[in-house]
Amino acid sequence: MFSTDTSVEQKNKAVRITRFRTLMATGTGFIPIPILDAAGILTIQIWMIRDLARVYGIPFKKHIAKSLIGALVGNISSAGVIKFIPGLGGLLGGGAVAVSGGAATYALGKVFTQHFDQGGTLLTFDPIKSRDYFKELYDQGKNAPAELENEQGNWQSAHLQLQASAGSLQKAHEDLTQAIASLKREIESSNRLNTVSVSMAQPKKRRWLRRIFLVLLLLLASFGAWRYVPRNFIAKSASLVSSALGDITGSMPHFSSPAVGDSTKTDVGGVEKNTESPAIAQPNPGAAAFGFASGTSEALLADSLSNPASTYPQIIPLQAVLFEEGSSALTPDAMRQVSNIARLLKKYPAFDLTISGCGDQSGDQTTNEQAGRLRAQAVENLLKKRGISGLRMRSTFVLKTTAPEEKRGVALEIDNHSRR
Repeated sequence: MFSTDTSVEQKNKAVRITRFRTLMATGTGFIPIPILDAAGILTIQIWMIRDLARVYGIPFKKHIAKSLIGALVGNISSAGVIKFIPGLGGLLGGGAVAVSGGAATYALGKVFTQHFDQGGTLLTFDPIKSRDYFKELYDQGKNAPAELENEQGNWQSAHLQLQASAGSLQKAHEDLTQAIASLKREIESSNRLNTVSVSMAQPKKRRWLRRIFLVLLLLLASFGAWRYVPRNFIAKSASLVSSALGDITGSMPHFSSPAVGDSTKTDVGGVEKNTESPAIAQPNPGAAAFGFASGTSEALLADSLSNPASTYPQIIPLQAVLFEEGSSALTPDAMRQVSNIARLLKKYPAFDLTISGCGDQSGDQTTNEQAGRLRAQAVENLLKKRGISGLRMRSTFVLKTTAPEEKRGVALEIDNHSRR
């Protein structure tokens, strides 16, 4: 059980993370290129949720976080459309996008901090129930720098940097307006003076070149105002989140498999890295080749892994892995089923899994969460004994949605690390 000091330290870290990412999103909103600013803000928001999840020890999945951000933010602001106006649209729309992006980032940080602090995870987050609270925080977030200053007084330096950048942009905007007006006057004058001599053409051409060069310098100066914004902020494409985890002892979901030869993204020790994985071999025979009984969890999983049309991630409850109240001991039937799962994982090394142990909703929340984690760890430990690497597995917990008298189970979320 977490102590009071630990909870306070986690909240302080969450406030600092929210503050820093809000300022980054606000600065990114000034980028005068449509779509690029939105991509940068989305990436910063995903980074923020990842950092908050690490503070609270919550498993993080990028595709789930991206889907939840889309469900909450939606079309809350259309300020970015201003940047499509020819001419000064990019600069005029920058302020609106900066305010909207900063407010949305601030609201997301507050919503997920409260959710994680109450013991929630990405899988248990309900964006529909949180939408009204998010909208209220979004409105507050338009004044986020002042509120963040009250919560954490050491952000002044970053705020001054942002003000200096905004001042540079304003000055660049004014200079650019004057240069454009001067160019317009030159064009109108040249259209009226059709009888200008050839000897004057060359000096006028040089004056045009000097003015064009001045415009380019002003544009470069405005981009320099965002030197503190990270460069690698363009989000990669990610697949939509799979169907939410339902009753742990419910019906079996459909399985499918990913495309061959994708770039892999593995999470080892909390650090993400990209590697190139080899193409997946031709599918092997399914449940019949392993001798699994039809309709069992391992039979359905075997048929899915061998099917080239399958898509991931997919969630499957283990029918034989059930626990009495207060117990985390595996029965002989449960051990046989987990051993069968280990055989499949050895046959298909490209697949990873998240193990979710079930805990009760009633009673002490910390005790229920610990019971769910112990059940998931019991399955993970047996898989390790059967030769499955711990780098391919992650244990977590879910709260039981069935009646109190029913047994508690375990579910596996199967994913192909070659697609992440």
